[in-house]
Amino acid sequence: MRDHAGHDVVRRSYDAVAEEYAARLHDELAGKPLDRALLGRLLEEGRTVPRSPTSAAGRDT
Repeated sequence: MRDHAGHDVVRRSYDAVAEEYAARLHDELAGKPLDRALLGRLLEEGRTVPRSPTSAAGRDT
């Protein structure tokens, strides 16, 4: 079993800046159709390709 003690520190760091990040970047992709398409394709790959780097993102596997 892995030690997750460091995860709490990282989680608190993210939580500390989350609102400011969202306020500044909430519409960052609004005028970037290519970026939106590329990100959408990347996320789709993560859903359809088992064990791809994007399918494991955010999971502790």
